[in-house]
Amino acid sequence: DIILSTPERWDILSRRWKQRKLVQSINLFIVDELHLISANRGPILEIITSRMRYIDSQTDSRIRIVALSASIANGRDLGEWIGATSQNIFNFHPNARPTPLEIHLQSFELNHFDSFILSMSRPTISTLNNFGRSKSSIIFAPSKKYAFTIGYDVKLSCEADAHLNRYLYCSNELINEYQQRIMSRSVAKLLEFGIGIYHEGLTIQERALIETLFETGVIGLLIITNNCCWSINVSAHLVIIMGTQSFDGKEHKYNDYEITDILQMIGFANKPQLSSSSSSSSSSSSSSS
Repeated sequence: DIILSTPERWDILSRRWKQRKLVQSINLFIVDELHLISANRGPILEIITSRMRYIDSQTDSRIRIVALSASIANGRDLGEWIGATSQNIFNFHPNARPTPLEIHLQSFELNHFDSFILSMSRPTISTLNNFGRSKSSIIFAPSKKYAFTIGYDVKLSCEADAHLNRYLYCSNELINEYQQRIMSRSVAKLLEFGIGIYHEGLTIQERALIETLFETGVIGLLIITNNCCWSINVSAHLVIIMGTQSFDGKEHKYNDYEITDILQMIGFANKPQLSSSSSSSSSSSSSSS
């Protein structure tokens, strides 16, 4: 039998492991995305992994623990923590990616956040024209407001160049059918130009539709809010991260992105079937670079 569970659910299931034979009978325990141990759900990952090691020491059945992670600085320490020997700790070079990845960084000398984001509009459009022409592209924006801002800027750029269908790869009749399934008029309007907006305010059906349109090549540009980077599964030739800060309403200040979030965003630049290389561009203020 195979059990698929979130860390939170497995924490609940394994707490009373002495009364649950199912938990005691586990022989292989796989932890995916262990690099999130430094993020908000890190304590849960640490608890369940430590608990499985303890169960292994208290029962007759041996539990093999396999941990998978993105790039981390202390991989050897984490390997020793889960009980892996030095011969069983593997580190893969970036060349092991299906497609080589180029990363470009650009900083801006502006302290006012609105001005900082607006100043990225022209460089973002220039990057799309230089690296993402006729190829799928993703832009990560710090909020829904700025996602629409850059979306309309790209739309105006297409109109100025008299190339309205630059990011649209289907007939107008077909895209009109998809537009009728979108409740948000702003999202539907940009969809007419092959520009998809993906944010947390959309319904599950709308998000699934936009994700499918992008992944199947109907639209060529997808603009995603930063907090949706873990809830979508797409890939592109070019990824642009507009800023590495977002506003935290609880603390009433702008906070830097978690490094795990940035790695997740960069990871979307991976289209092995359609291109021999991928690019990622990140823009940030000089104070957060």
